Amino acid sequence: TAIGLLPREGGTLRVAFGAAQSENDMFPPTTPNQNLLWSARPCLEPLFEIEESGAAVPFLIEKYQVNEDATEYTFFIRQNITFSDGTPFDAEAVKWNFEQTRKEGINDFCDQVKGMEVIDARTLKIALETPNIFFIEALATNRASLMVSPTAVEKNGAEWAKTNPVGTGPFLLKKWDYDVEMVFEKNDGYWQEGKPYLDGITFHFINNNAVLRAAYGNNEYDMILNPSSTLLASLGADEERTVIYNYPYNAFNLWFSSAFEGSPFQNELVRKAACYAIDMPAIVKGLYGEEYVAVNQLSHPQNDNWNPEIAGYPYDMEKAKELLNEAGYPNGFATSIIAQSTEQNKLLCEAIRSYLQKVGIQLEINMVDEAYFLENVMLSSWGDGMALIPYSFTPDEISSLVRMLNPDTCLFLHTVEFSEKYSAEFDNIVSSGTIEEARKHFKEADALLIDGEAKVYPVYICQYAIAQKESVHGVGSGMEEEVPKRYWTPETIWLEDK
Repeated sequence: TAIGLLPREGGTLRVAFGAAQSENDMFPPTTPNQNLLWSARPCLEPLFEIEESGAAVPFLIEKYQVNEDATEYTFFIRQNITFSDGTPFDAEAVKWNFEQTRKEGINDFCDQVKGMEVIDARTLKIALETPNIFFIEALATNRASLMVSPTAVEKNGAEWAKTNPVGTGPFLLKKWDYDVEMVFEKNDGYWQEGKPYLDGITFHFINNNAVLRAAYGNNEYDMILNPSSTLLASLGADEERTVIYNYPYNAFNLWFSSAFEGSPFQNELVRKAACYAIDMPAIVKGLYGEEYVAVNQLSHPQNDNWNPEIAGYPYDMEKAKELLNEAGYPNGFATSIIAQSTEQNKLLCEAIRSYLQKVGIQLEINMVDEAYFLENVMLSSWGDGMALIPYSFTPDEISSLVRMLNPDTCLFLHTVEFSEKYSAEFDNIVSSGTIEEARKHFKEADALLIDGEAKVYPVYICQYAIAQKESVHGVGSGMEEEVPKRYWTPETIWLEDK
């Protein structure tokens, strides 16, 4: 709690998201969007929480056990928890949620699960196909960890569940006008005694910095989640309370169509030429704020997984031309880049195009909506060219690579080729017996993807930012003496002034 103050009940927290709404599906097994861990959190709660250090802490489960070779995990479920429809949250419910995730096939997290056994109402035993010391950390940051009521979904259907989240959370979704407003009301039957403190929460999605800045200044909102760099800079100038978390939140990477037949990017020399031709640090510095860091690898400079031996591709136009000539493209070639449609992404693509033009690579920019991006980039081939693909750090680089860049199940495997060398290093990571051993193999895999084969060109790593008024407490943002959390905890939030 805030220094010298005790939590007060009542009031509605008014939250603004500094971007358009990207998630239109609140049913974890069918949505591809990790933003659910924020937007659905008032209704749907996770099995684990993540502290700022990246440690996974049991939440809906009381504790867990793991066998010696990390092939079997046993979850002990908290007692006396019910979903908001009054049905019990128990081991059968957890098993059902995992089964739906595997059945839908959108989220491959549960593919590693060989079998599940309900021992009793409080105990679930999970057997994995292969050893995985990262299973808990990966689950804690995956939407598969968010629990929904099996009864509600079986009664009304998965399509209904996409817009009607029924979980164990402190609030109930009462209204949803997509990309405009979400209204949550207090769940009077919430399992944590005395919580939530708030009567309700409202979300508004405002993809306009000037409008949002004015509204926040007029006290129309108590909090801004995910403010843009421009907005963050203006808030800082006015000495508003803002926090830039000191851990990587997500990243953007440029991937080449190395598996697309006939693409110039099947040639390693061409991929390396494109990397040398782009001055990415200059682009990031010019387009983004202090919470963005240009990097030359799939890690953050402050993290233990950072590999100082990775050289990356310092801007060198002459080297780029030399490699293109050696690859048989002395005059360059025409290609394309695809990205989700935002103003910031458009500016980034235009900057990349301006650099590539200098070495003869003519770039067509394709800005697409989220549905098209999912279908034509993540789930099927984007064809010849490059794609800007987000990459989340949850809770760290190793877990993210294991989750997203598995050479057998990677979503964009259809357009990106992973070599046998990389596959071997990946296997070494997941079979490691200790974090130290896994870290060693991660660094080698990272170096191979970038310096060795140029399959990916890192753009930036972003640290999460938040803005909140002085009357807001209990967010888990690390302000005052609060314990920082990587995802917010709506049940603990309270307002000093109702």
